[in-house]
Amino acid sequence: MAINRINAPGIFTRGVVQLYQDMIAPAPFFTSLAAEDATNAKDVHIGTRRFDEEPAVDIALGNSDGHRNQFARSTSHLYRPPEYLENFDVTELETYDRVFGGGQNPDADALRDLIRDSAEKAAVLENKIARATERQWAGVMQTGIVVLKNNDAIDFRRKAASIVDPGAGGYWDGATPGILAQLNTACQFIRNEGKSKAPEFYAIMGSSAVSAFLNNAEIKNSGDKVLIQRMKLEMPTELMVGTVYHGSIAADNYTVHVLTYPENYDTRDAAGAVTRNEYIEPKNVVVIPTKGFAFTTKYAGLPALFNFPGMTTPMPGRVAEKIRVWSRTTPDMRSHLTYVNSRPLACPVSIDQIYTIKALA
Repeated sequence: MAINRINAPGIFTRGVVQLYQDMIAPAPFFTSLAAEDATNAKDVHIGTRRFDEEPAVDIALGNSDGHRNQFARSTSHLYRPPEYLENFDVTELETYDRVFGGGQNPDADALRDLIRDSAEKAAVLENKIARATERQWAGVMQTGIVVLKNNDAIDFRRKAASIVDPGAGGYWDGATPGILAQLNTACQFIRNEGKSKAPEFYAIMGSSAVSAFLNNAEIKNSGDKVLIQRMKLEMPTELMVGTVYHGSIAADNYTVHVLTYPENYDTRDAAGAVTRNEYIEPKNVVVIPTKGFAFTTKYAGLPALFNFPGMTTPMPGRVAEKIRVWSRTTPDMRSHLTYVNSRPLACPVSIDQIYTIKALA
């Protein structure tokens, strides 16, 4: 069945967007922990929570305006998220000429093949943006800083006490580093400074850190106690997106679930050489509560054209969307480009519910 050439471009664009949305892979681990919020503004508002735990003060009955509270410790800032704009040339696809290469109305089957081919390519580009967003979260979890390619940096100002290097004698490959004490300190910080009510925590360990953890005598000697169970390490099993569960261990009053995150991303230098990078630095351990945290990926507005009544020329504006996919023909009429556009920023509202340990020198 043939399709009118005038209608084919619109059918193509709608079809690519709809099919592409069905192809999007699940969000990576850290991104999957965060809520999502989109605005049509260029900048996003970020408030980080830091509260005390004071009880209310009683007042004299009928003779007071009450106790006035101030919330100056909750910091609020406007940030301009980075923009990711990926594209590919549809005219380079083998299926393109079957649809738009001749002067006749295109065949419906050929158009369907082009839509699927283009949607697959758009999904690949969306996955690139998803990896960039996960890199942002990995930076927040380990340093509190989102570092961008143009050397800009967004610093969420984590407290120094939440990023710990135990130094000589405290590294996990030593004889008596006090691993359980370090994990207990991490949980206490999140409880006391982050005001977390969670009794259980995740310790996401880098590849070298988990090896030191499993081989340390303190950990080995914590198991195999008759009728006393303060540790249960198991065969590695998949837990959440991309993570591996190794078991649980008690750190004083807290239960710590040991995870690894053996996922990585590639970077390419100016010469074209590719380097594989782990999201969690091999020597690092990130501790977060299992619930109750407030992490949000915020999306700034994306450019769009609007048709207003009485105006013949569309006016530029912004829309509140996480991801926007669109196509256009270049002015020289040589290329038909499909774009995938997004402006995400990892926003750790519960900034003090993240704790990082450098487990090895």
